[in-house]
Amino acid sequence: NLVYLVNDLLDYYQLKTQAFQVQINEVNLKSIIISVVKLLSVRHKGKGNELETMVDSGLPPIIHTDPERIKQVLINLISNAIKFSEKGSRVIVKAKKLDAGSVKIEVKDYGIGIKSEDHPK
Repeated sequence: NLVYLVNDLLDYYQLKTQAFQVQINEVNLKSIIISVVKLLSVRHKGKGNELETMVDSGLPPIIHTDPERIKQVLINLISNAIKFSEKGSRVIVKAKKLDAGSVKIEVKDYGIGIKSEDHPK
């Protein structure tokens, strides 16, 4: 987790200095999702919760994206979902193909959520 924190800080610095670069490659999105879920499942199991992956069969086997950014976003979203979920609940990671070649990734949890008055922020 320390490596990811350092990488996040480096990315933040690169954004501030306008030196941030995206590296687009052909990647297997399903493999990335599964590897991140496996990485974080150890932490999640410690709370007695269930971490579930639902990948649509229509998801393209290869997409063009920056694999490190996808991993970074997934790790952040899933980690937050785990952190704020009640003991014994579940976190679901879904991926599906949309029209026009788009892909949608969702991380759903049953945690405390964000207060409605804080939504505009």
